Amino acid sequence: MMRFLQIEIMKYKLSKIIYTFFLYISLMAFLLFLLGISTGGMYMYDTMETAIREVNNALIWPGCIVVIGIWSSKIIVQEFKEKTIQIVFSLGIERQSIMRTKIILTVVFGFILTLLSTFLLDLFLNVTTEYMYYSETAINYFDRLRIKNILGDMAISAVLVSFMGILPTAIGIKKYSSSLTYGCSIIIALLWAMQIGFDIFFLSITGIRVIFCLCSMVGAAYIMGSCRRMDL
Repeated sequence: MMRFLQIEIMKYKLSKIIYTFFLYISLMAFLLFLLGISTGGMYMYDTMETAIREVNNALIWPGCIVVIGIWSSKIIVQEFKEKTIQIVFSLGIERQSIMRTKIILTVVFGFILTLLSTFLLDLFLNVTTEYMYYSETAINYFDRLRIKNILGDMAISAVLVSFMGILPTAIGIKKYSSSLTYGCSIIIALLWAMQIGFDIFFLSITGIRVIFCLCSMVGAAYIMGSCRRMDL
C-alpha cells in the first residue's frame, strides 16, 4: 500500500498539491480582506478570539470541505468516470488496497489543508486587524496557541473536516458523477457553516459533526466494498 501511495503522490505531483494549498489560502485571504473592509467601519465581533472562531466555522473550514470534495472527485470519482482506473486495476493490486490508499490520501490531504490554512489565515486575520474590522484589537497569536491549547482544537476540527470529505465521494461514485460530489460537498460545507446544534449531547454542534464523520466512515466502507463489484 505504501508503494502505491508513493505512486499516487508522484502521479498528481507535489507541485500541484502545493499550488492548490497556495491558491486556496490566497483566495480565502482575499475574501477575508474584502469582508473585513465592507463593514463601513463597524467592528463585527467584540474580541479577536470570537472573530477567529466564527471565521473558522463560517468560512475557512467550510471552504476546506469544498476543496477536499474537489480533490477526492479528481483522484477517485473521475478515474472511475473516465475508466482510467482500469489501468491501475490491471497492475494486479487488490482493488480494496487501491481504494484504501486513495481514501487515506484524501484524508491526509484534507487534514494538512485544514490545519495549515487555519493556522495561516487566523494569523493573517490577527495581523491585519488594524486594516479590517473583524475586531478592534489583536491578540498575541502564538501565546494563544500555547496557553489555550488551540492547536489541539484546530487538529480535532481538521480531523472532522478531512473525514467529511469522504461522504460526498461515496455519494458521487455511485453515479460516477463529479458534479454530484461537488454538490454534496457544498451542502455539507453549508451545514457546517450554519453550526446547527441542539441542547442534547449527541445533537450538539460537535455531536452532529461527529455523526457526519461516522457517515463518512460508512461511506469509505461502501467505496471499498463496492469497488470489487463495479463493472468497468
